[in-house]
Amino acid sequence: MTSTLPGPAEAGRDDGAPRRTRRTDPPVNGANLISGRKSITGSGIGGMAETLEMIDFCAEHGVVSDVEIIPIQAVNEAWERMDRNDVK
Repeated sequence: MTSTLPGPAEAGRDDGAPRRTRRTDPPVNGANLISGRKSITGSGIGGMAETLEMIDFCAEHGVVSDVEIIPIQAVNEAWERMDRNDVK
């Protein structure tokens, strides 16, 4: 069973990342996580092996990124362009 935790369960966290809970085996005592703000995390997109497989696939098939670098002074203009879908 997986569920998204609402805001109050993550009080003090402001990184905007969604938090999900899942039953674990063996069970985890939540009280042990509170001390020192520990957390258990995972990746929904796989680990290192899957990432490398994806990078290899992209290299073999010519899939590349298109990045536009702008100076910080142009951030307002860039934001307006994003609103107009005028981006690379």
